[in-house]
Amino acid sequence: MKKSIIITALAAASITGLSLTSCDEIKENDRYIDMGEITAKRTVLLEEFTGQFCTNCPRAHEVISSIVELYSENVVAVSIHAGRQSLGENESPVMVGLRVEEGNEYASRWTITEYPSGIVNRNSGIKSMSEWQSIIRQEMEKPATVDIELKAIYDASTDKVTITTDLAPGANIEGNFQLWITESGIVAPQQGNPAEVGFSYKADYVHNHVFRAAVNGTWGEEIALTTRENTTLSHEVEVRDNWNVDNLSVVAFIYNNEEGVIQAAECEINTETPTE
Repeated sequence: MKKSIIITALAAASITGLSLTSCDEIKENDRYIDMGEITAKRTVLLEEFTGQFCTNCPRAHEVISSIVELYSENVVAVSIHAGRQSLGENESPVMVGLRVEEGNEYASRWTITEYPSGIVNRNSGIKSMSEWQSIIRQEMEKPATVDIELKAIYDASTDKVTITTDLAPGANIEGNFQLWITESGIVAPQQGNPAEVGFSYKADYVHNHVFRAAVNGTWGEEIALTTRENTTLSHEVEVRDNWNVDNLSVVAFIYNNEEGVIQAAECEINTETPTE
């Protein structure tokens, strides 16, 4: 299984114990505490529940950006628009909305009541942004029992993406295999907290890691893997009119009720036309 050596620091504002809730004012603190070197043994999934009318959500987006920059391919972040502070895709004739049906289903499943909130590897419980980084670090140090290799290719002639997933298990695994489409670089309105992010409303806010669709059902498909018996899966998804294929990514993860997310992976979609 893959391992990565990471030298990391923890933002003082992210120390567990600093309680932050939706619409609370968050004090600026740029001090960092050296956390030393870690060996990342797995890729961790962060599901962030957010909304365009959530004034503190832009601060959470900044936290996610810092975490992704720090841990690179060892963390997969997905921003799921849900609940009363979100706007549905077809809800407004004048505003771009980012909530899709599955978003509310996921928020209902985890009983999300405050925004922003996050769940790490589906085993952390609901956590505020101040706790995400330390929990992600702990999860990265747990041994992975399966490797996931993803490849996604866009065919302009059919307007479809073919996703190939290679699974290499190091143990017997039973659970669900999930495939998601996410998109970054989406320009859409967002409310904010002027004291924290410098604006109260921004029409051209750039949204990243946005959950767009579940390729293989809201809760994925059941899967059973046997030690050292590799499995290859193939899926296809049609690109929707409101997606920018150049900014799409595929997220894959395996999870079960006992362990949460066992392993995750992410890849950008290859849009280049093959040359003869």
